[in-house]
Amino acid sequence: MPIQGRIVAEFQNDGVNVILQETAYYIDKGGKAWPAFKGLLSDGLSIPKPAWSTVTAPFNGYARLMAFFHDQAYRMPSVDKDAADAMLLEGILELGSHLTGDDWALYQVEARVIYEAVSLFGRSSFDADQKLYAQGQPGSGWGDYARSTA
Repeated sequence: MPIQGRIVAEFQNDGVNVILQETAYYIDKGGKAWPAFKGLLSDGLSIPKPAWSTVTAPFNGYARLMAFFHDQAYRMPSVDKDAADAMLLEGILELGSHLTGDDWALYQVEARVIYEAVSLFGRSSFDADQKLYAQGQPGSGWGDYARSTA
């Protein structure tokens, strides 16, 4: 499994967000560890509601796991947007690689649609997340990151 640790999240009363309760890492094919730190605030996959029936809902499928690492990557000053988006696609495909036949074919299409959406339309989220992280705002994962680099 390319994920080290457990994805444990607490749903918030706003009906949208969750807060990660434990730190976890996605290990990409190149061996790079992508963190999702305890305290990270996430809305899952930021997919508009009308697209849920054709792609996926924010916390459905294997993509939901990768959303945490992608959200954290967007908030890391040392990560550029293209690298974060590529990691998302790689992780989604890797987590679903056990699927076969039509299930695998459909899953690959879904993964690429998610990737294309964040690649084409995620710039404003990336810029906002970079500001959130730089300010050390609650939910940015800043606290655990700062402790891990101290």
